[in-house]
Amino acid sequence: MRLPARIRKPLQSIADALGAYAGDLPTLLKALGLSLLFHLSWISLHIVAGLAIGIAAPPIIYAVMVPLTDMLGLAPIFFNNLGARDFMFTLYLGQIGIPTASALALAFTAFT
Repeated sequence: MRLPARIRKPLQSIADALGAYAGDLPTLLKALGLSLLFHLSWISLHIVAGLAIGIAAPPIIYAVMVPLTDMLGLAPIFFNNLGARDFMFTLYLGQIGIPTASALALAFTAFT
């Protein structure tokens, strides 16, 4: 079964881009390591900012919420992730009983 062209073409372009480095494992591992380091730093920043304003959310919430917020913010309907970040923070933190005002304060604090 073949994928529809509108799905296959973007996936093929990603595969082609990664295929250029398939034989260069050290470069791929370095890129993966830098990516993990960046994301761990970004998530840690949010955890510290949350603790600074009194949000005692479990780290797993941040580990899910922060990358998803960044991915959602890439949608062309958002300007500089505005709106996406606020929505995701209030959605995820609201699930564990954090008030909307605190979630928005974290969204603004972590971004600035």
